[in-house]
Amino acid sequence: MHDKDFENKLSEGEKAAWQAFKSVCSSFLGNEKAENYEDLVRDMVKCFRVIGCNMSLKLHFLDSHLDFFPQNLGAVSDEHGERFHQDIDMFEKRFSGRWNGSMLAEYCWSNIRDLHQMPTSGNGQKNHFSASTARVNSPEYRRQYAKCKAKIGVRQLANRLEALNPKSSGRITEVHVDATRPFRSLITVIVTNTGLASSSYKVRLRDFPSQAPPAWLEEKSRLIRIPPQHVQEFLLQLDGPLPAEQIHCSVELVNWKEQLVATRRIRLRQKERCLCVWHCLCACIGAGVGNDLRCEPMSAEHYNAAGFQGSLPTTTTTTTYIADNIFLSVVCFMIILLLILILLGVAKGILGLCSCPAVGMWGLDMFVEQARRIPHYYEKELCDRSVIYDCAGYPVHPDTKLRTVRTISRYDNKS
Repeated sequence: MHDKDFENKLSEGEKAAWQAFKSVCSSFLGNEKAENYEDLVRDMVKCFRVIGCNMSLKLHFLDSHLDFFPQNLGAVSDEHGERFHQDIDMFEKRFSGRWNGSMLAEYCWSNIRDLHQMPTSGNGQKNHFSASTARVNSPEYRRQYAKCKAKIGVRQLANRLEALNPKSSGRITEVHVDATRPFRSLITVIVTNTGLASSSYKVRLRDFPSQAPPAWLEEKSRLIRIPPQHVQEFLLQLDGPLPAEQIHCSVELVNWKEQLVATRRIRLRQKERCLCVWHCLCACIGAGVGNDLRCEPMSAEHYNAAGFQGSLPTTTTTTTYIADNIFLSVVCFMIILLLILILLGVAKGILGLCSCPAVGMWGLDMFVEQARRIPHYYEKELCDRSVIYDCAGYPVHPDTKLRTVRTISRYDNKS
């Protein structure tokens, strides 16, 4: 526990798992239990899973029954749990050391079955029990307790559950139709298992128009098992040309009992690709006219029939409109700004020509008042005097030596 050389040889993930294990030993398995002992155990199990450690079933029971352990765990004898260790070892051997949800379910059910016929002692308390593999698997035992029902609560990861939750649900998330080939159409169906248990699904096509080939009704995929909260692609192929320029049909999702789970209407159009995504109706794009990939929401009935839960999602029309026309908005703004500047310049020039020459000349010094030579002063009181220039070459007033004289003549001073 205190060997520093041992920690230096570990990788980052292994070092994190080692530190989590030491924290559990010192703050949970000792005589003093820390207040955050649940977080410590949860972090340890998470670190073990990250490095791919094959954890015993005991660790999963430890994570789910932390309240069972007393405050002074280090001073408590473990003899009362020895039978539990023996039962777990037996089940691990039966499943060849591979952990899955079925092993946990089998252990829980074996305890419930043995509880029905557990002998009682003289004080009325039931003795400790153990699972017998031969007795549990015997036909007589299964017939005897076939009608026994019990409800147990087990805390476990959702992606590990395979036998604890018999119900599951599926959703037809997307459908991609490729009808660009003249004699073959490909339909890709993306299915999501939204339940908490693994389940087997397949897809098939129904509700074709009457002129469609009868063989299309027999087109279906093979049965595929989908883990919980996972996505699976199914590929269907329709041989032959489409009987019309555009047809509609239904994609059905069924389970291993041939029970309908979800259904969705799709569109097939010649020489085009059609996309049926989430809550939107099928939109097609290709060689035809009127290509439009904007989302047109389906009805609430079709939305729920496809496996989606709740109501239709709301659309943000304003945000979509601005995003689609942002370039046009910028161009219009620049044109309006340019027109305003031109109108202000024309108004300034008219005002300077008519009534106020100072306004018309304002700002022109940046362009016309530069270092240049003039034949004479344009002011009446200085026209008879010689022009004087400063060191930069600008004409200046002969008395003040400042750049207060004009460098261009006015229209009313021309002679």
